[in-house]
Amino acid sequence: MVTLDDLITPREFVELRINHLINDERIEYLGSHAVLTVLVNNKFNASHVPALIVGDGCKDKLDWIVENYDGILRPMGFNGSHVSQIVIGAGWKDKLDWIVENYDGILRPMGFKPTHVARIVHGRDWKDKLCWVEKYSGESSYTPLQIVILMLKKNWKQIVGY
Repeated sequence: MVTLDDLITPREFVELRINHLINDERIEYLGSHAVLTVLVNNKFNASHVPALIVGDGCKDKLDWIVENYDGILRPMGFNGSHVSQIVIGAGWKDKLDWIVENYDGILRPMGFKPTHVARIVHGRDWKDKLCWVEKYSGESSYTPLQIVILMLKKNWKQIVGY
């Protein structure tokens, strides 16, 4: 049987407690069999845990992952690192919904990999970034990696003419 120790070492657990990233309620939920099994079986690790449990809606994030990771994101090539980058902050559900609906039809044919997508949707302006990619990246001479690098800059809109 999978245990919480399979996901988080005692030292990592103490760090999460000291930094107030995890409380008893979240520990209990994270340690529930269904959640823990999906995370451990899919090689999520302690570095991914803070993104999954911080903020409001932690149970909703974990439930979404339990219900959808194996059947949707993993077949697309997304791993724990990608998911943890995507679900940080507000709008995590909208980001995941967009990816589920559009990755295979729009981004993958353009050569975008899950790692590119995770970096594009991390942070602000993710909707604008995806809108630009969808509308204009096929017309540009940028590669997916170059687009990601540009979109990490504060002035990405000026650079790409958005």
